[in-house]
Amino acid sequence: MSISSNIKAGGAWVEITLRDNQFVMALRRSEKLLKDFGRSSVVLGQRLTAIGTAAAVPLGIAVVSFAKLESALLATQAATGATDAEMKVLEKTALKLSVATGLSATSIAQLMTELGRAGFDPSQINTMTKSVLDLAKATGTDAVLSAGIMASTIRQFNLEASDAARVADGLTVAANASFSSVEGLGESLQYAGPVAADLNMSLEETLALLGTLGNAGIQGSEAGTALRRLSVIGAAEAKKLQKIFGVSFVDSAGNLRPLIDSLHDVNEATKNLPSGLSANT
Repeated sequence: MSISSNIKAGGAWVEITLRDNQFVMALRRSEKLLKDFGRSSVVLGQRLTAIGTAAAVPLGIAVVSFAKLESALLATQAATGATDAEMKVLEKTALKLSVATGLSATSIAQLMTELGRAGFDPSQINTMTKSVLDLAKATGTDAVLSAGIMASTIRQFNLEASDAARVADGLTVAANASFSSVEGLGESLQYAGPVAADLNMSLEETLALLGTLGNAGIQGSEAGTALRRLSVIGAAEAKKLQKIFGVSFVDSAGNLRPLIDSLHDVNEATKNLPSGLSANT
């Protein structure tokens, strides 16, 4: 069965033939859905005309792509509870960033959904999306996966959506300067992030240590567990460690020093010892 519909788009009349039986029956069952489809097709025609590709893109493919985007945006709305007005803003952002990055607007909407599932509101998602794409592009990481790691990292270190660029930069530097991938760093942070944050270690400090462990072949959950143990030991055994290495793990106010500074001092203090005793081994 088929249905033909004349739809006015961009000042011209275009005939569209649909052969998907289930879709046709759904359209026939719902007059409202049919009208909505007509309105969506008009918008599609206007967009294609505006960018000068209407004649070059097979209309059937364009309709399918638009339908996928609409479906992805509906998922975003369901995850965030966004109003129609908020969704228009997110859709505009997805389309704009799609042109800028070459990534499909549907994929961008999917990463927006991932951020929504992590508890970020539409305004925060709109702020974070470009940084997620920057992270994905700079490290070759899947955009949706990048969104999940970005969201988790922000939560673990009690940061804000406005810190998204900082998180993207930190993860990018740590991944590109070590053998660790963004995915591996994300796995490590699941174990080390909460403890590091409790010990007032910055995101950058934590990532630097994870990158160093990664270069030593300790990655993923193993790196996270190792860093967590180092952090806990440094906090609980500061006096004993100072007695052993002659290095203070606390500052003059009695607060725990940044772990990376303490480990550097331990390394310096033991570098001339026999290899079996040195912190370099």
